[in-house]
Amino acid sequence: MKVCFIILAHHQPAIFHKLIKQLSWENSDIIVHIDKRTDLKEFRLPDQNNIHFIRKRNKVVWGGWSLTSTICECLEYALEVSDADYFMYLAGTDFPIKHRQFINKFLTENYPANFLNFYPLVPGIWGYQLIKFYRLKDLKARFIDERYGKQKQHKLTINIFLAGVVSKIELLLNKYQLPRKKDWISFYSGSSRWCLNRNSVQFLVDYFNSRSSRKLKNYLRLATNSDEIFFQTAILNSEFKQYCVSFDESEAREIFNHRKEPMADEKRVYLHYIDWNPERENPAILDESDLSTLENSGKFFACKFTAEKSLGLIQLLEKRLSGQSV
Repeated sequence: MKVCFIILAHHQPAIFHKLIKQLSWENSDIIVHIDKRTDLKEFRLPDQNNIHFIRKRNKVVWGGWSLTSTICECLEYALEVSDADYFMYLAGTDFPIKHRQFINKFLTENYPANFLNFYPLVPGIWGYQLIKFYRLKDLKARFIDERYGKQKQHKLTINIFLAGVVSKIELLLNKYQLPRKKDWISFYSGSSRWCLNRNSVQFLVDYFNSRSSRKLKNYLRLATNSDEIFFQTAILNSEFKQYCVSFDESEAREIFNHRKEPMADEKRVYLHYIDWNPERENPAILDESDLSTLENSGKFFACKFTAEKSLGLIQLLEKRLSGQSV
């Protein structure tokens, strides 16, 4: 079973290098996109045949359409250079908590299942706001770099003014509730982390590049967190939904008809551990105190790790993954 890892990174190079070391399996490929605003030198790696850096680097806006389109471009390139059976999307601040042999064995035994976290986006369900309201993240980011917490240095004053204009437009669109027709497709959302079989990824790339996806893409360009919507919506409105573990057509239909709460166990196909404890960061930055929880989670990867707080935990995980006692 061959796995191709798709990794998008923009900071934390120390964590990125440790992640790459763990993913450099004998039978794996790695596709890497480094944000255009990031110094590429910090992410350089020794030449390896199975590691491919995307030459076309984009400015990726967190929560914006630019993130979704960049992932799709990476998938298209991955299909060209890799003959992998599975494609797994990761962030550069993720780290494995299961040994590579365990992950490979699990995927081999469950092929061609898709591991895609999902829930229907309907009124009354958390997440419905993602498609209900207008969000102009990519446009605003042209003037204010929200992710890095700083304005662009040139023409600072006019940039702040123009970003304010975009925010006003956004507020007016939502204040007067300009209708956003949503009944032409069944919307789904879920985690941005997933593991999909090759045929499903080929479908996603073909769909993304086709005229038939134009309406969905235009809609999500004016939404937020499209990377948590596009892939779920595309797959679960296609024949490839049959490969999604735990997808139940009748149960989903009941939810869309507003007669039931969201699927109680919609996270059961989630291969990632992420701590959304509101008393910690959003999401929590993991440290040594999380080791026992990670070991008992049953998950394959975890998020989020930083060099400032997580190196001690990563060292413990590295010993565990190498077979040494902790």
